[in-house]
Amino acid sequence: SDLTPGNILRRPDGTFVLTDFGFSRLLSDSTKTISAGTPGFLAPEQLSDVFGTVSQGTDVFGIGGVLYFLLTGQPPFTGNDVAEILASTLSSCPAPRVSDLVSIVDLALDQLVADCLSKESSERPDSIADVTEKLSVIRHGLAGHE
Repeated sequence: SDLTPGNILRRPDGTFVLTDFGFSRLLSDSTKTISAGTPGFLAPEQLSDVFGTVSQGTDVFGIGGVLYFLLTGQPPFTGNDVAEILASTLSSCPAPRVSDLVSIVDLALDQLVADCLSKESSERPDSIADVTEKLSVIRHGLAGHE
């Protein structure tokens, strides 16, 4: 799916709805792949088989991108044009840490977002459920410090 902030809407009752269930990869023929999604939020494996196959780790990367945007106001990978953004996504350099862009951020949240945005799918949390559980622990920890 194309998990980006622009594809998440909030209903009047407060529930959130994912509005775009686009394909992570579209096969045009047996030798060529066309990626679909939003530059800056795409997982590396959506762009190149070198990073492995699209999996639930791709969704973990997507939720990491949404969290990153909510905390920083920008996508994890930026550039002057689409080619530069895609090159940044495929490079060996990680996205800048949230803590590099925002003066006050919980260190556990900063680490979780960085883990979600790992270029290697195997280094990301196992699932969205795992991310949700970690966010709950972080939230309860923050609430206890108020």
